[in-house]
Order: sequence, then C-alpha cells, then structure tokens
Amino acid sequence: MSTAQRPLRLLVGLGNPGDKYRHTRHNVGFMTVDRLALRLGLVFRAGPRALVAQSSGFWIMKPQTFMNLSGEAVAPFMRKRGIVPDQIVVVGDDLDLSLGQLRIRERGSSGGHNGMQSVIHALGTDEFCRLRIGISRPPADHAVIDWVLSRFSAGEGEVLEQVLHRAADALEHMVLQGCGSAMNRFNGPG
Repeated sequence: MSTAQRPLRLLVGLGNPGDKYRHTRHNVGFMTVDRLALRLGLVFRAGPRALVAQSSGFWIMKPQTFMNLSGEAVAPFMRKRGIVPDQIVVVGDDLDLSLGQLRIRERGSSGGHNGMQSVIHALGTDEFCRLRIGISRPPADHAVIDWVLSRFSAGEGEVLEQVLHRAADALEHMVLQGCGSAMNRFNGPG
C-alpha cells in the first residue's frame, strides 16, 4: 500500500543528539523536523529514547539513540501507537546528492546510510517513505566520517537555509497529499 492511501502518522528526523553534533551535515534530518515543528508551533518533549512533538494526527520524532541505532527508538514507538511502515517518513542526509537537492522515495535501500539501515532492520522492511537531503560528497582529501560530522561552511549557509525550508515544505506536503505527490513536486534541485 502506498503512503498516498494512508495518512502519515510519524515523521522521523535522523541525527545525533548533543551540542557536539547540532549543526553537522549528518544532522540535517534533525534540522528539518526542527524547522517543521517551529513552523507548526510544536514543542519536543523527552520520551523513551527520543524527543517527540505531537500535532493533531501525527508525531515528529528525533531519536536520541545516536544515528546508527535510530531504529531502536522508531520501532517501539510505532508498535505502541499502532503505526505501520507505510505511515512514516524518515528524513536523513545523502552524500550522493549535491547540497540543495532533495530526493523523496516511497521505498528502497539504505543507500549506505547507517541510520536508515537501522530503521529498515528494526522494522523488517524498506517499504516506507524517505526524504533524503543532499550534503554532497567530501573533497578527495576528507574521510567520509569526518565530512558527515563536520559543520556546514559559512558559504553553504544560504543554500542550507533554502533546502531546509524546502524540506519542511515537502514534509507538510507529504502529510497533506502523500509521498507520491511530494515526489512529483519536490524531487531534484531547488
């Protein structure tokens, strides 16, 4: 069943907790759901293994388990509330997309992203919507782990602001119109 047939009930932003990671490339999932929560006037509250904000009809989650264990926060929350995989969207960074590019898919592999892989493993399926936000590949002299845990440069700030705004727009669209409709409207460069 596609996400267009059932309303989305859980929006999950991937990232790492703590000030050390707050503005890093790997945390664009957190940044996106923070942007949406602020826009909607929602407040995150501490729950088991996650910070959660509630709106009428859906929740927004930031797992606090660190990226590689994100599924350990997502799956129990879903079970407790009777949420099934096609009622969620997971938001995370993507090295293979240039900064400013969004890609929405209704299903698929982790693409090498450990947070996405953790969610897939915990749910036992890859049949859920995901919003990937481009952070670009590192320069040749940078290790991938150092790149994803680095902060955006001052020169990237304007593009980052634009993409976070578009990504929050995409999430709102998904809640109202479904993942398939959002794919047609938001995939590609800004």
